[in-house]
Amino acid sequence: MSLKFGDGPRSATTRPTHGQRAGRRRSTAPSVTVLMPTHNASRFIREALESLFAQSRPPDEIVVVDDGSTDDTFDRISPYLPRIIYHREQRRGVAGARNAAMALSSGDLIAFLDADDWYLPDHLSHLTQRLVGHAELGLVVCGWRRVDQEGKALADVEPWHWVPRLDMNAWLLWKPVFPGAMMVRREWLQSIGGFDESLDISSDVDLMLRLALAGCQADWVREVSVCYRQHAANWSRDTAKMARSLDMIHTRLFQHPNLPAKTREIEPSVRRSAAVWLAWHALQSGLAKVAIAQLRRASAMGNEPTDTLALGWQSDFARFSRLAGVPPLPRATTDAVYRRALGVDEHMWAEIEAPMTASASGWLRIGGNAIAGLPRSILADKDHAARRLVNLVRPELTPTAQPVSPRTVHRWWGHLTRAGVVPAASRGEVTTLHLHAFMQALQHRRWGDALHALVFAALGVWLPRGGWAWVRFGRAGARRLILRQ
Repeated sequence: MSLKFGDGPRSATTRPTHGQRAGRRRSTAPSVTVLMPTHNASRFIREALESLFAQSRPPDEIVVVDDGSTDDTFDRISPYLPRIIYHREQRRGVAGARNAAMALSSGDLIAFLDADDWYLPDHLSHLTQRLVGHAELGLVVCGWRRVDQEGKALADVEPWHWVPRLDMNAWLLWKPVFPGAMMVRREWLQSIGGFDESLDISSDVDLMLRLALAGCQADWVREVSVCYRQHAANWSRDTAKMARSLDMIHTRLFQHPNLPAKTREIEPSVRRSAAVWLAWHALQSGLAKVAIAQLRRASAMGNEPTDTLALGWQSDFARFSRLAGVPPLPRATTDAVYRRALGVDEHMWAEIEAPMTASASGWLRIGGNAIAGLPRSILADKDHAARRLVNLVRPELTPTAQPVSPRTVHRWWGHLTRAGVVPAASRGEVTTLHLHAFMQALQHRRWGDALHALVFAALGVWLPRGGWAWVRFGRAGARRLILRQ
């Protein structure tokens, strides 16, 4: 591992005058520095800088590191030199540029902004207030707005709907990392040595995992306040390089002697999730062969039936798209990749495709015959059917899905019980579904549905295993309350 954090400048550096910097230091409140690495982004960098000067809570310090640009970046930012720290060096990569910027900075709170993105006016205010008001937090993360190359809004990304807690397991399984949405206390960056420059890609993911391992508490600022520009230059097409970097990051982390035992236990899930995510990422870039190879790698890490694998991949791909704020991939594209990855013939694929189509239209909304379209592997394994059905329909009960009536959940599970698909004693599983329906109803302000979901869930307390779902739900709620104090 080659960490360059703390290295001094390698070429001439332009700084604001002593008087300009002193004027920003009069306040006793924590100072805020924005670090901006740039490489051949002269077309966008003025917009990024202007968004900093337009903040309702302006930064105390702006450090721009030009990482070997060959365009007219310097000409574009020269009017801003009296107000920023500017440093130019030979090409070093984004991790090295951020470390160089950090070495030149002095702020207590560190925010990041790439030169092709920009902040909305209250971005620094939202993040600073949260960190100042919660001394136990070392890192906060907000939502972001995806925009196209010309700056037109595409979608708002609010990852807290799928990743409500930012702990080690969340960073590992979901990796909701976008540096432009983050603010971190300087001492935490110093304690772990900054970004790892030996990683060509995913150094930001590695930083988040090392911060979590060091004990840095993180939480969401539930505001969308930074714009993330999508264009060819910032969507990495080298999935193979990303796979190697993630494999190195995971191997190093899971070999760490201080890793909690509960986190070490999820290594197989993390490896599988990473392989499926890489497959999704490859397909976003049009690399079908790479996607197939990653899905085959994921399938080799477990012992699931082919229909369960395909359903799981479909659900994961949909979640990854929502988390990234991009449109879901066409079914024709994904189905072709799933079939080749599974190595099944047309007849077997037809049997797999039927439940996938039912899932796409909503398992809880098919009505009538509750068994219609269910995977054969679920129907043939009564001992594990209830748990697998919960995993199958849970995506329909997320806050961003179309609301599902608790009565629909109740009727659907009743049909399955009467048909003998799930045992009558499997009330813990249906109670879990009702609690998810309760949270979904609250998010959509459907108070009547929320009350009905609670009533159905409460019935599970007096029935076998139903009470355990309430225990898990209560523990999760208590943890959230404690973390927010």
